[in-house]
Amino acid sequence: MDGPGNRNTRSDWYDLLYPRISSIFTRDRGLHDVRRRIWTHALSSAAIRQYHHRIIRKVEKLVNLIQAEGHRPILINEVMYWFAFDSMGDFAFSMDFKMMENQEWHQVILLFRSALALLGPLSPAIWIPRLAFAFAPGLLWAKWWFQMLAFCDQCMERRMKQTLKDKDIASFFIEDHSTSTDKRRKMWLSGDTATLVVAGSDTNAPTLTHLFYFLARYPEHTERIYQELKSLDSVEDAVGLSKLSHLNGAINETMRLLPAVLTFGTRVTPPEGLTIADTFIPGGTKICAPRYTIGRLESAYERPKEFIPERWYSQEELIRDRRAFAPFGVV
Repeated sequence: MDGPGNRNTRSDWYDLLYPRISSIFTRDRGLHDVRRRIWTHALSSAAIRQYHHRIIRKVEKLVNLIQAEGHRPILINEVMYWFAFDSMGDFAFSMDFKMMENQEWHQVILLFRSALALLGPLSPAIWIPRLAFAFAPGLLWAKWWFQMLAFCDQCMERRMKQTLKDKDIASFFIEDHSTSTDKRRKMWLSGDTATLVVAGSDTNAPTLTHLFYFLARYPEHTERIYQELKSLDSVEDAVGLSKLSHLNGAINETMRLLPAVLTFGTRVTPPEGLTIADTFIPGGTKICAPRYTIGRLESAYERPKEFIPERWYSQEELIRDRRAFAPFGVV
């Protein structure tokens, strides 16, 4: 569906930000490829090394917040959202929402989540929100949407007024904006900013929450990861962390069982149609590959409903079809 050489195209869902455009929210493959290069540079290994110290600072705040609660239970999904948004604000725009510090939701972030909540029930009929955005922008939930986009623009505008020694992700988009001659450069910047805010926070938070859920449910894996971490001189060693088999296996297993984006990412079949597993799908048909369902297919995994981090390094026979694992594949 999204493999090399496929001729499927993105559906009208990707017009959601119109007239704003971005690498993800465009249906034009040529524009997507051009804009994707900026994202590739902004998220390269070299660039991430420049943001690494920012992430470490936020991790330290997260640890301190949890330790301060002692043995009292905490609402981990709430804390992880605070961490994700605070981290995104720092390495994306060099700003801090201070939700972990204040231990409460930033009011704009609550509005942001309310706006994004619309995408769940309305995504299959994306024409409904598009109609509301165009002809009834005063509706409460449509108003939330525009306030969310305005907030994203304000983050970038505030960042553009700053001159920083250290690079953040916004640096790459600001540089492109300042040198571009494209008449749509303002719409590109606005669209990429909105994409950055969503992708940098609203996918990380559920993944972290799901990981801690599995570790709480299966504490034997928590102990194994703890022993792996003890083998490192420092948990700030990104290269060392990437080599911890059980830690990375647990992360992969979490994304397999509970991907941050459970479904959608629709495509439209080419005019000549498409054949999948001996089933012909006519041209012009909307299709999607639901990650939640694919991650639990018996044809792809042995014991698919079980949380087994070892399947990713020492028990690879438990993976029948590696093509089934693509948590970020269809976007």
